[in-house]
Amino acid sequence: MFSSNSDSEDIPWDKLPYVTLILIYKFLEIADRFNASLVCHSWFHAFESGTLWKKTNFVFSGDMVDDSRKALKFAKKHANSLKDLKIHFRKIDKVLIQEALNNLQLLFECLESFSQLYFFDLENFYHYPSHRSPSAVVALANRAFKGFLKSQHHLKKIAFINVRLSESDGLDILTEIAEQNQSLEHLGLTYFFESFLDVHRYDQCKNKSSYA
Repeated sequence: MFSSNSDSEDIPWDKLPYVTLILIYKFLEIADRFNASLVCHSWFHAFESGTLWKKTNFVFSGDMVDDSRKALKFAKKHANSLKDLKIHFRKIDKVLIQEALNNLQLLFECLESFSQLYFFDLENFYHYPSHRSPSAVVALANRAFKGFLKSQHHLKKIAFINVRLSESDGLDILTEIAEQNQSLEHLGLTYFFESFLDVHRYDQCKNKSSYA
C-alpha cells in the first residue's frame, strides 16, 4: 500500500494515478518494465503508453534471434512514439542466423516508415553481418539500415561507435544525413569506417566528377 500525501487513506497498487505509474516506469529498465506491467490492468495500460517509450535502448546481448524478435515487436507498436533511440550490439562473438538478420531488416524498415527521431546512437553494428550468414540476407539488412537513416529528417544528435562501414556506404550515409537534417547539432563518429579513409583521394574523385 502507498500512503497519500493529501490524506491518511491508503491507495491500492491498482489505483495509483496514471502519471505516477509513468514516473515509476521511467526509473525501470525495459525488462523490469515488462515485469511490472503484469501487476494489474492499470499498470499494463500505463506500460502501453507511447509517452513511456519516447526514449528507448535496444541492447542485443544474448540470443540474437529472440532479441531481434522482441525489438521488432516493440517497434511495430511504438515506433511512432520514438524520439531518442539507442541500438547497442553487446555480444560480438555470436553467429547470427538468417532469422535474426531478417528481423533486423524488418526492424529498420518499420523505423523508416513510422519514426522521426531527434537522437540516435548506434554501437558495434559492424559485428552483426556475420560472414556465415547468406550474403543476400546481409545485403537486405544493410539496405534497410541505410534506408532508415535516409528517412530521418529531424535528427539533432547522432553517434556512431564501431559501425565500420565500407567507404562507399559510409560516405553515402553521411551525405544523406547532411542533406536531410538541417537541424543536426552533433555528429559523433568513432571507428565509423572499416579502414582509414583517404580524404584527399575522395576530394579528387569529387572534383573530377564535378567537371565530367
